[in-house]
This record gives sequence, structure tokens and C-alpha cells, in this order.
Amino acid sequence: MLKAIRSVFQIKYWLVAFAGALFSLVVWKIMALEVRYIMAIAAGIVFLAVCMMAISRITDILVYAMVFNIPFAIFAKWLLVSENAVPGIGAYGINLGMAEFLLTMAYTVWFGKVFITRSQPFPTFRKIDFAIVLLILCQMISTIGTHDRELALFNIIHNIKHILMYLFIAHNVKRDHLKTIILILLFAVLLESSLALFQRVTGAVGLGVAKGKLSHAGFESQQSVPGLEQIRASGTTIDSHALGLYFSLILPVPLVFSMTRYLRPKYRIILAIILIIGIMGLVVTFTRSGWLSFAISATFAMGVIVFMWKQRKALVVAFVVWIIVSVCYPKAYSYLYNRLFHAPSEIVSERFVLNRTALSVWRHHFLFGAGPANYHNAIQEPEVTVYGSGMYPVHNSYLVLACEIGLCGSIVYWGIILTAITYCWKVLRCSDLLIRGLALAMMAAFFAYMLDGLTGPMFREAVPYAQLWTYIGLTVSLKRLLAEQEPERATVVPADDRAANPPGDQL
Repeated sequence: MLKAIRSVFQIKYWLVAFAGALFSLVVWKIMALEVRYIMAIAAGIVFLAVCMMAISRITDILVYAMVFNIPFAIFAKWLLVSENAVPGIGAYGINLGMAEFLLTMAYTVWFGKVFITRSQPFPTFRKIDFAIVLLILCQMISTIGTHDRELALFNIIHNIKHILMYLFIAHNVKRDHLKTIILILLFAVLLESSLALFQRVTGAVGLGVAKGKLSHAGFESQQSVPGLEQIRASGTTIDSHALGLYFSLILPVPLVFSMTRYLRPKYRIILAIILIIGIMGLVVTFTRSGWLSFAISATFAMGVIVFMWKQRKALVVAFVVWIIVSVCYPKAYSYLYNRLFHAPSEIVSERFVLNRTALSVWRHHFLFGAGPANYHNAIQEPEVTVYGSGMYPVHNSYLVLACEIGLCGSIVYWGIILTAITYCWKVLRCSDLLIRGLALAMMAAFFAYMLDGLTGPMFREAVPYAQLWTYIGLTVSLKRLLAEQEPERATVVPADDRAANPPGDQL
């Protein structure tokens, strides 16, 4: 009896009771939320539990989780949203979601390994890292005197978040991770294609905009464009243009690996099937920029496979894929023809008018631009000549960047991507078949990104932008991964390497 009385006055029991009551209060508040928030919180708790159980491989889990989360990057909560928010600027507030949670965990673990356990060296900086610093510096300079500094700050934070993702990927990816990363990208193709075809059939096209909220006003609606398909798949992205760009970034992965003769036939057949499903998903986005950018980048990849790697049988595989797509989805040809040749001429002429307006803005903010995410404010300046209605943003990523961060910022931004392309080019002849196949896929994706930017305005949207910076991180890691291997595996081999690498080898 006395022991029971004494235990009542012991602080540790009161602390446990208070913690239990606090936890029950949190659970009560969570259960009052919408189902989609409950699912997100539950997924986060499960992921945290998995990380605790596999703490010895926490870095591996975080690398995989970052790549896996890319298609779901849009599913996050916006905080401190600007009153002047407009679509297509990349960020109009502070985003809080799984990506931010993963980055917090990743850098906590990385900090511990570098400064506490000293199991990893301090990361060394490369030329591309200095270019990234220059990009942020150009953005900061362009913020001086801009119309809306809040929006500019949000855009800078948006870039910094993706740069942090790039740094972690670049310095922590190992060669053993690459196969799983490729599998995750193939899963993304199947996921987005399945959703795209489902949205095309049902008309429920606003999943990304609604963020899973079925009662959202935009769940089954899109902006109406005269003379065009009114049900255009958007997958988990904000709209069909963003999904078309995302497809053009991830479809080169099954394309390249289904064409290589170093895989067994059964794996190549599976990859070809995934490619076919992905192409059908791309078709129902009805985005000309996505179609053309993927077609041109795929042609480039095929050229490398056939002429540099001397794998002419890849043309047969490509022909078979084309036949199967034609049989499975014959309407694709009528969609392509109508979208390319029967689209209202007013749409094309309006795009050129928007370009003239953007050039007028750039003329008055030549070196450092009018400020990040401030294009829509710059066109209201009295000295800027607005051609047409001026209602829509210019559909050209090059002009958008030129207007917002000027010539200096644009050179640095596209220079980063060109540098990543050169990193890929340098390893296209290496003897590691997995690395050079992934390098070619990413190289084609970078070309697609740059081509889409000629007519597409969604180059900074959450999903494709996260994929872009993940690819940049992977390209930077390629040289390190080759150097960590045995010298004979990291050597450069001749273009015609059939004798050195006979058919049937596994990646």
C-alpha cells in the first residue's frame, strides 16, 4: 500500500501519464482531419518506423525514398501563400510535405556521418556546384528592386530545396543503388500511365490540382481550349503540360534499356511493354511539346545506340514497339494528326504574341531580370509593350528565365544542364553497362527538357523539376562511381565492343 502511495508522487509516472494524454490529444486531432491527411500522416509514421528498424541502412532508404517520392511531390501543404500567386511560377508559398520531411532526415543523418561518426568525408565541390551557387546569387541580385519580393523569396527557397536534393543524391548514391533507382523510375512510368489512361476514360483529370481531394472544384475540370481535347490527362502533376514533360524525362529509361542487347530477352520484353504503356500515357496528355521533345530525344538516344554502340538490332526492337503501339492504340494517330495540324491557328499566333511581350520585358531588365517569379508583374510596367491580351505567361522557359533572372541567370541555369549533359557524354563509352545505359537515358531526358522549354511553361513545376535535379545529382555521381570500381571496370572501351561484352550479359 505504501509503495502504491509513493508511486503516485513520483515524477516519472506523471511524465508518462502526461505524454500518453498528449499523444491521445494528437491522435484525436488527426482523426478529425480529412482522410487524405490521415493517410499521409500514417504513411509518414510507417516510413519513420521502417527507418528506425533499418537504421544501419538509413542512407539507402533515404536515397530510394527521395526518388520514389518524385511523382508525389505535388502532394504537400502550402504555407504562407502569397496573395499574388499565379500558376506556372514554380512556388508561391512554403511547401511542407514528404520531400521536406525526407530532406530534414537526410541532412540530419549526413551531418552525423560527416561530423560526428566521421564515417564519410566532407563533400568536395565541383565546377557544377559553383555554377549552382552563382544561380542562387543571380536570383538574389535580381530580387533587388523587384515588384514582389515575397514571391521572389519563395522561388529562391523552391530552388534551394531541389539543390539540397541534388547534393544529397550526388554525394550518397552508390552503384548498388542504381538498379533500384531504375526500377523506381519504371514504377513511375507505370503509375503515371495508368492514371493518365484512367483519367482519359473517366474525366477525373484534376488529381494533382486537387491533391487527392475528391470534392475539390478542379477535380474533374480543366481549362477549356477551343478546338482541342478537353480531357487531357495530368497524372499526379498540376496539368497535362507538366505530365507531358515528366513523361519525356522518365520514358528514356525504359527506351534505352529495352534497346540494349546486354539484357536477357525476357527483361527486354518487360521493358518494352513498360515503354509501350508509357507512350500511350504520353499520347493522352495531348501536349505537342511533350510529344515532340520525347520523339526528338528518343531519336538521339537511338542514334547513339545504333551508331556509337553498334547495336543495329535496336532498330528492330523500335519497329516492334511502334507496331504494338499502333495495334493497341490506333486512335493515337488521329490524335497526333489533329493536335499537330488541325489545332486552331489562333493558339500558335497567340504564343508568338506572348514571345514579343516577353522580349519587351527582357529588353528593360537585360542582365539580371525583373525578379524570380515576377514576370506577371513586369508586364504591367509602363515602359513594357504588351502584345495581345497579356493574360497568359509566355510559353517559353528560356524567355521566362531571361525576363526573371536576366541574361546572367539564364546562362548559369542552362549551363548547369549542359554541364550535366557533358558528364553523361564522357561515360557513354565506359565498360560499366549499367552506368552508360543510365547516362544515355539521362542525357536524352536533358535534351527533352530543353526542347520542351521552347514551347512549354511548366519547367519549374514540382514533379518534373524534382526529376530534373535528381538526374543532375545522378550525373555528378557517375564519375565518382566509376572511380570507386576496379580500374579494369572503369576503363573506356571502343565503340564496337561486341567482343569485350558478348550478348546476354546482365546489367
